[in-house]
Amino acid sequence: KIGFVNGSINSASAKQYHFDDQPLGGKRFVYRLKQIDLDAHYKYSDTRLVVFKDLEFRLYPTYPNPVNDVAYIKYQIPENNFVDIRVFDNAGKLVKQLVGENKEAGIYQVNFATANLSAGLYFYKIQAGSYSETQRFTIAR
Repeated sequence: KIGFVNGSINSASAKQYHFDDQPLGGKRFVYRLKQIDLDAHYKYSDTRLVVFKDLEFRLYPTYPNPVNDVAYIKYQIPENNFVDIRVFDNAGKLVKQLVGENKEAGIYQVNFATANLSAGLYFYKIQAGSYSETQRFTIAR
């Protein structure tokens, strides 16, 4: 389950429903809907394959920023590649390597727990093939 949209119960007119998803972990995703009736009976729709195309190298801003407990770092790569993501403190000292493995082309997110770190400015850097980018975030307590 990735989300829920309230229905209009009984309606004589056509209704449209909308849900935005931010899929993570590749570029091919399979979706289906589950319709739940008022009497708790349900049925599933046919599955639908969604394939992301025209991906590019991208490192998204950390969410949230400033960070309290967990920093969500999202990135995308357009081709299979070795991905290295590291976090550094304001003095340039390595805090943690978050990713260090081969990844298929796609969209990914890594969650970084910050509870054991001091408040302040931090940087995160991605290296994937010849692509490199650094961004910053702040830990607030």
